[in-house]
Amino acid sequence: MGILDKIKKIFKVAPAEPDMVHEFFGPLHAEVCGDEDDYWESERVFNPLDLSISVFIKAGSEGPSEHHVEFYKWFESNYESEFQRVAVYLINEFEAWFQTKLSGSFLNNFEFSSLTIPKDGDKTNCWELSFKCLADRNRHLFTAEIANNKVKNFRADG
Repeated sequence: MGILDKIKKIFKVAPAEPDMVHEFFGPLHAEVCGDEDDYWESERVFNPLDLSISVFIKAGSEGPSEHHVEFYKWFESNYESEFQRVAVYLINEFEAWFQTKLSGSFLNNFEFSSLTIPKDGDKTNCWELSFKCLADRNRHLFTAEIANNKVKNFRADG
């Protein structure tokens, strides 16, 4: 083995991450390395709003389960009440950050952009809703973290 072969071996690129086409979620990109942060990502149209969103699914190398699909379907049926649950937190965060009041409804100021489905599709585990802020010219992302049926945290990028 020559020196060039040894250098190539040292800097060898890891194999491509596994991808999957799921019968419900469609094409998925894996961010899986065997720890608690493993997830799969999909782009999908959120039918109630006819809006393309990112869906992050907390699952290991096995990919999404039927429980993840059930969670998504539950959320699709209950999204309005879940949006209402997080709206006050995200509006307050915007107003504190920008030192100005929002005018208009929540959905006139925030566009749904992603859903993070909890591990095992279990609502007691942590899951997230993210929204692009339309009232902000930089379109910052505002995220609410939910677990055990309560908003646990909220944040804005930036």
